[in-house]
Amino acid sequence: MNPAALIKEYYVIMNLVYTFIAAYLIHFPWKGRPLIHDYDRKIIAPALFIIMILQCLPLIFYNSQLRLGIIIILAFFAGNTFLPIYLNYGTLFSDYASDPEKNISFEDFCKKLEVSPRESDIVREICNGLSNKEISEMLFISLQTVKDHTHRIYIKTNVKSRVQLINLVKEEMASR
Repeated sequence: MNPAALIKEYYVIMNLVYTFIAAYLIHFPWKGRPLIHDYDRKIIAPALFIIMILQCLPLIFYNSQLRLGIIIILAFFAGNTFLPIYLNYGTLFSDYASDPEKNISFEDFCKKLEVSPRESDIVREICNGLSNKEISEMLFISLQTVKDHTHRIYIKTNVKSRVQLINLVKEEMASR
């Protein structure tokens, strides 16, 4: 078998396997809450298959022509820029498209981020500047329970500190 044909077939097969695995993992995340919203997952998974087809289609007709080789290289690099560009900009636009009016209440903000009612009580008290110990005394729960809720809140809101959480809540409430 010709080495160029072998490389061509290897590329098509590996691109198909990679695309299938990537689309599957994006559409069906392994565990926990997915990092990508449902709306975006419904766009990304099929788009990966379309890009794979566009990348592999010129290879079918490739027989060492310079122009076709350049098209294959451009299709490969252009296709592989889709995911980073979409994740950087497309998800931002989908947030604006799905929420045309920015007048959301604190409760809607908590629902949007899937924060439980008890966790929303803790978010309120964190925003009021209370410590974990003060929150536990006020809400009649243990200090460890407050820490556990706070950790889950950080994960759900994708923040790493109280300051970031407070700034996130202020941003959302300022846009009201």
